[in-house]
Amino acid sequence: MIRGAQHVRHFSADEVAAQLGHPLQSNAEGPEYFVTSLPLADGSKFLVFGVGLSSPQVDRLDLEFEPAPGQCPLSVAALQPVLTAAGATPAQWQAPIRFGSVAEWDSRAGSLLITAIVDGKYGAADTDACIQRISLQILGEH
Repeated sequence: MIRGAQHVRHFSADEVAAQLGHPLQSNAEGPEYFVTSLPLADGSKFLVFGVGLSSPQVDRLDLEFEPAPGQCPLSVAALQPVLTAAGATPAQWQAPIRFGSVAEWDSRAGSLLITAIVDGKYGAADTDACIQRISLQILGEH
């Protein structure tokens, strides 16, 4: 999905559904224009939201994990080789803005900003931190 998004101007529901191999539900209201939920092998869920200012030109995909009890569907360490394989920069840790807020790991692939969100209690050395959400944001012109 990261590789396919590097040269697009927006995410279309049809393209995202084709890449996921799963249908999407449309939402006519609010900033979330399409959504789907996929079960993972460990009992966790993987949610995909298409977010944007104007439908159908969604400029951000949010990939959210709902882990099963005791599971971590994706850690920061496991994400790094995926980023490398997609031609993205290695993710860099960004400290929480304020106490109690989330921490981020940011990466770039062309005009695509990839942000992995983890609990703010983790630091730069905690690459085993479980990712809560990944946002794929298309920035500017290509």
